[in-house]
Amino acid sequence: ARLALARFAAAPGPRDASARPADGSVAVKIEIAPALRAALKLPGKQRKTRCFVEDRADERALRDAIETKVPALRLADYALEDRNGTVVVEGAAPEPEPEPAAPRAPAAAYRMLSYYHFFGDEKTADDVDAIVRALDRDWAALGVLGRAYAAPEGLNAQLAVPDDALGAFERRHLAFFEKLEEPAPGLNLARVVGRAEFDARPPFRALHVRARAQVVADGGGVDDLDLSDAGEDLDPARWHAELGGD
Repeated sequence: ARLALARFAAAPGPRDASARPADGSVAVKIEIAPALRAALKLPGKQRKTRCFVEDRADERALRDAIETKVPALRLADYALEDRNGTVVVEGAAPEPEPEPAAPRAPAAAYRMLSYYHFFGDEKTADDVDAIVRALDRDWAALGVLGRAYAAPEGLNAQLAVPDDALGAFERRHLAFFEKLEEPAPGLNLARVVGRAEFDARPPFRALHVRARAQVVADGGGVDDLDLSDAGEDLDPARWHAELGGD
């Protein structure tokens, strides 16, 4: 949401004192546009809501209030537009690639890749839900196949990216982690698989982005695990020596 394009024009808040809470906040009606709701796979109950802000013209405060009500918007690109007193939330295409008008055709070739990342700070359940919905939306628009798991501790993904969309995927990857305020992990790029080989033995048939309790199911406890302590990096010669040499 930090990179979103704003088209919100502030409208006057309700004049009736009964519409204001005791703290003086203004009630604002919110409606999520159908296309954005479908792209983020939001439940029907989140189609319309309302939130309270001290100043309706303060867009940053309004966005924070909306994202509190609809956490899936925290990592989405969206614009706000006032329509007869109701603030409509519409999808805004992430830069620099516009959203395709129709689903992409199957790719001629796929680049196989993977990555994992442990967050600096553990995420909340709402954060994880926003991550899942944002990645599912962005990757589906590029025709990506594969599976990814998001958990409070981090992300783990194994994907097949259309080879002609790899550049767009990399740019969105960097932008996504910038929104998370996390360093973007490197992509482990594997080989390119042609369409005939992919169809003969498809590694993935669809895109699945899921929330999990852990990204690495090790079967052990994690309460005392310090993910920032990765041990000492060894060069190949020292690694060999530590293993006992020849």
